[in-house]
Amino acid sequence: MEELSEFAGKFSSENNIKNYDINIEGAVAKGENYLGEVVFFNITPKDSSKPFHFIRKKSKCPKDTKEKAAIRIASQREFYVYQTVFPEMKDFLKRHKTNSTMNILPEVYWVQEEENQRMMILENMKYSGYRMLDKKLQMNHEKVTLVLETYAKFHSISFAMKELEPEKFKRLTSSMDDVWCHFKSVFDAENYFGPLLRDVLKKLRENGRTDLALKYKPIEDDVENVVYIDVDPEDRMVVCHGDSWNNNMLFKNDEEGNPQSVCLIDFQISSLSTPVLDLCQFLLSAGDKEVLNNVEDYLKLYHQFLSDTLKNYEIDVSNLFSLEKLMNQWKKYANTGLVIAISTIQVSLSEGEEMPEDMNLLTYTDSSEMKNCDLFDRRVLDLLISFGEKYL
Repeated sequence: MEELSEFAGKFSSENNIKNYDINIEGAVAKGENYLGEVVFFNITPKDSSKPFHFIRKKSKCPKDTKEKAAIRIASQREFYVYQTVFPEMKDFLKRHKTNSTMNILPEVYWVQEEENQRMMILENMKYSGYRMLDKKLQMNHEKVTLVLETYAKFHSISFAMKELEPEKFKRLTSSMDDVWCHFKSVFDAENYFGPLLRDVLKKLRENGRTDLALKYKPIEDDVENVVYIDVDPEDRMVVCHGDSWNNNMLFKNDEEGNPQSVCLIDFQISSLSTPVLDLCQFLLSAGDKEVLNNVEDYLKLYHQFLSDTLKNYEIDVSNLFSLEKLMNQWKKYANTGLVIAISTIQVSLSEGEEMPEDMNLLTYTDSSEMKNCDLFDRRVLDLLISFGEKYL
């Protein structure tokens, strides 16, 4: 509570609040966030005016040395993104007076760094009308379209900065190497992703698709290099979200209950990379069967959104990231998204009691032991069949 009291004193002084209470509203559920401790709280003035709602996000300090190192790097990255990258992007948008905004991200009110731990206090988007979807549910055309438009807006800022202010963009992103590779010692691909992939390919064979299972053999045999892929330098084009599953997206509906806007959260694994890594994890882990069967149409839709947004800067997308280049990068990196998507689907469909407390305890679990094993089987079979028939 000490850091909350310090923040509350600063916030109340800046907003002319003389007397107030600090109220803890709750915390994230077990297995929902392995990289940080998240607490929801509010500052309520005693003069009966409305409360102010916040989220405190604090990096974890695990005992395991390997996990601690990976989490420290991820925490440093998220702080750098919120403290430096996003403010620079906002200033860029102001300088170029475009219609683009950064309202797809929560506001950061306070940051505090100590030697081994970092803390941020952010806007609680729930009180601006945003909600997290049920992570067990797949997204339909309407929601997927909205997320792709959001990613196009987010990625377009990087493309525009790189084109219009190349030296500034280079300095801003020069330290943004791949965070995910530092988790190799925590998530041993051979002992985590490998068994999971063998598990689902067995289901594929049991359902009469031995032909497709054979096509996945090269991925199975090289799973570590597939999961921890080294993105080619020329493909590292934008600041990526890096963890594009449905728990890191908040939706706001209009008065009729239709999805209106999306807010992206959690940037611990953000890096300078190919936009395809954001797209493939999202589309393959969250899209429903209709989406999976029409992935290329959705890639074209993303590209059209990107083109439309870059026109605000008078930039022709074909000179920076043509549709052909997008499709070529999809073919190059989609296998990585596929394997991570299978893991993401398993996590999404796991009940709280099936998830370990700590990341270093997150090991391969036979999907037949899941409470939602039938739903998991259906979803991964839909994914493996549609992906295998199109791209293998």
